[in-house]
Amino acid sequence: MTDLDVRQIEAWAAAETEEGTELSAYRHYAGMGVDPQTGDLVDYSGEWRVRDVELMLETDGIARAAEQALTLPLRGAPLAVKPDDGDRGEAELVNETFAQLADPVEELIGQAAQSLVYRATFIEKIWAVRDGRQVYDRLAWRPPDSCGPTRDPATGELTGFRQEMAWWGGRTQPGGGKPTYVNIPLSKACVFVHGKEQNPTRGVSELQTAYRCFVDKQKIRYLWMTFLKGAAISRVIALTQQGSENAVATTLAKLSSGGVAAVANVDDITVLEATDSGAFFKEALAYLDNEMLSSILAGFLGLTGAASTGRGSFALSKDQSDFFTQSQDASAREIAATIRTQLVRPLVVVNFGPNAVVPKVTLGPIARATAQEQMDLLKGLAAAPSGTILPREFVDELTQQIAGYLDLDTDKVAAALKAAAEAAQAAGPAAGSTPEAAAAHGVIGAATGIVARGQAGAAPLPAA
Repeated sequence: MTDLDVRQIEAWAAAETEEGTELSAYRHYAGMGVDPQTGDLVDYSGEWRVRDVELMLETDGIARAAEQALTLPLRGAPLAVKPDDGDRGEAELVNETFAQLADPVEELIGQAAQSLVYRATFIEKIWAVRDGRQVYDRLAWRPPDSCGPTRDPATGELTGFRQEMAWWGGRTQPGGGKPTYVNIPLSKACVFVHGKEQNPTRGVSELQTAYRCFVDKQKIRYLWMTFLKGAAISRVIALTQQGSENAVATTLAKLSSGGVAAVANVDDITVLEATDSGAFFKEALAYLDNEMLSSILAGFLGLTGAASTGRGSFALSKDQSDFFTQSQDASAREIAATIRTQLVRPLVVVNFGPNAVVPKVTLGPIARATAQEQMDLLKGLAAAPSGTILPREFVDELTQQIAGYLDLDTDKVAAALKAAAEAAQAAGPAAGSTPEAAAAHGVIGAATGIVARGQAGAAPLPAA
């Protein structure tokens, strides 16, 4: 008995058969409909979801801090496109195209990072011809509140996105030569969907739980403001003679904003002080703030607030921050994968044919060692025995990262390391060593000297 039906597999492969679908038969998403023009499924729910999140970010400080914590590490992460095995110039073309974009590629990374907040980011690829090649002139952002991804109704595969069009004054013109909506096919579209491991069809927002907490906070704030208004006005009980109650109450009520009044027929006046019930509102809001931050693994952002109440520390929790940066690394890999499949691959296939080698794309890493830690590691390698065989590639990459921290010319640093390796090999290895180890230690010695001079503010590279 075998679990492989070879002939059936061959038939499936020839027909590229797909039996299932990414769409759930039981979960009919609100806001998902059929485009009458293309027949594709369109997710229309983005509009109100995006506007709700924008309102939260504009009015809630904790939500804004959470959004910054989610996107800032990604917006500052370096994007690298490197050739893969068999590269014939594909990586060079991609890097040149990204360098010549009308909008900097750094803006694209920031817009892609917003998919963590709004579930999806929509980019229209504007193709142009330059030096006989089809390249991107712009990677134009499209507002997520007016866009919805389109999918094949049979398989759920992404087919592009649809954008509702608004013209002067926000009016649509169905019969005035302007369309009410446009369909952007996948060949012109790039859609960053966040959280595809959880929901590949619609994605997820990292602020979903935070938004629910925000709604609850709005209710508590309203109750708290109502309580404070009542607490600000003193409550007075006057012991009066029978028949003068209304007159005394009317006179005292006029003093709600201050003043002096003479009241007759009053035997005694008692002022009721406001209670300390406001502490309950503070605790409820603090609980919701903590849940908002914990939902994105950024509980360390609340450490200073906890310390101010005497229940925590101002020190940053390294364990929490490390866990958070690991999640950011995962998001960076997700963005890099989308850039590779939806931006880089079409570019190289159009220009190099179906057998083009798709370059590697990386974003980050986010969780990296500090510059000082890397420098200490380099010094430790310099003190290693001369017979130790070390990977040259590791030493070169480590030195290049340190050079970047010190704002050195990385091309000159690479040339200096190569010259040091060649000189060490020409001098010959020490007793008990090998040419490879000699070259590696020559590189380490040169790198250590470059870093030391760079830290001291001297010329980091030899005049030659």
